Amino acid sequence: MATEPQPMAVINRLFGRLQGIYGNSFTGKFSTGFNAATQRDDGWENAKLVWAEDLAGFDLDDIAYALRYVDPDRAPSSRQIVELCRKAPRKQTSLALPKPSPGDHERALAAINEAAKAITGGEEYDPLLWAKRPKSQKAMDYVIDGAKRSDKLRQVLDDLIQNGVVSAAGKLLKRYKGQGQWVSA
Repeated sequence: MATEPQPMAVINRLFGRLQGIYGNSFTGKFSTGFNAATQRDDGWENAKLVWAEDLAGFDLDDIAYALRYVDPDRAPSSRQIVELCRKAPRKQTSLALPKPSPGDHERALAAINEAAKAITGGEEYDPLLWAKRPKSQKAMDYVIDGAKRSDKLRQVLDDLIQNGVVSAAGKLLKRYKGQGQWVSA
């Protein structure tokens, strides 16, 4: 995909700035003399077209950066400006997700429940099912650790102790095998 040349308004402003800084040492690089018939300097206009193409893809911040670092004693070429534009600091792009809007959580949960019902044949999604049906001591250790910070996991742990799935000391006594079956751990 080709990048569009810089707009002539940008190039005209850039040329005006460089002419203001460097005077004839800048304009003299391009001038072929004023043509009374066309009411323009063809060399100057051709140079602007080249600069517009050379600076395609750079934004105004890149060009402003280049102008801050040009040689103050020597008028730059378009290639020198391009090289300086390439050195301009890249803008940070945000990888953050947009802030959730009201109702996003509920809509997501509803979609999860619908998917769970389709997979399980009607059972609703339970995000704590892994904790309520531990399959290993490692899973039980996660429940015990989480119960220190979460009231919901604390309730799950209490229920598991009450139902004889885990000892009060945290040792898994029964593990969930699947399809409603519990076996000795």
